Amino acid sequence: MTKYILQTLEEKCFYLISEWEKGNNDLFFTEYTNTIKKHLTSISIEEQVYLLNHMSLEIKIILKNLSNIFLINFEIKSYLEMLKCSRNDLEKLTRTHYLFKTFEYKKEIFLSKNHSPECIVSVGCGSVPITMIAACFIDCNKIIGIDIDKNALNRAEKLINHFQMKNCHFQHLSGELYDYTGTDILYIPNFVDAKYEIIQRAFDTRNKENFTIYVADSMLIYKIFYTPLDRERLKDEGYQIEVFKHHNQNDLYFNAIRITKKI
Repeated sequence: MTKYILQTLEEKCFYLISEWEKGNNDLFFTEYTNTIKKHLTSISIEEQVYLLNHMSLEIKIILKNLSNIFLINFEIKSYLEMLKCSRNDLEKLTRTHYLFKTFEYKKEIFLSKNHSPECIVSVGCGSVPITMIAACFIDCNKIIGIDIDKNALNRAEKLINHFQMKNCHFQHLSGELYDYTGTDILYIPNFVDAKYEIIQRAFDTRNKENFTIYVADSMLIYKIFYTPLDRERLKDEGYQIEVFKHHNQNDLYFNAIRITKKI
């Protein structure tokens, strides 16, 4: 079965790249959803390990590129759909929409260490700022989304205003340059590249004793798409870390790594 999945993924990768380059966008998204996305979300841990060990570097690179194309376009499509929803519809969306898969996990994270965080910062918030919406649902007083993509920020701000979340604010800035003074919780997603630089900057500028960072660390097959966190490097640099596991780990593609202080 695993050899069949690997062969199917390899064939589909080359086929989908070709169709995307031809401009067959609708076919691309249909085929990606029905084959690649379906396989990656349904295979067992043993099958994921097999794919990681036997998939060629070329296929891993193509698969990562395909995933990026899909997710960027899927996020924009989801953004446009959400603009048609009311604030009352939002709670239902958090339970049913694919982009909100990590929503409850993030709420659990934010309340685990600090029962009443006053300020949460989300790096790389994107067009559909799920992390910021999760922070709103726990009644955080101040939520700040930062991103280097101005267009994504404009869409996020429009969406947040649409849902009348007045405690959210945005800055067009890199996470390595932001001043984290006053921040209780910093959340760094797995697709952000400069994780270590942001962590260093955060601890250099933070002024709260209970300041906590959560970094999404990719698991198993998702390590193809997002570079996993080097936990040993963080320990060597003097950070205290621990894994925050969700009660149903099978539903997630990452663990949140909690970083509480630099020794």
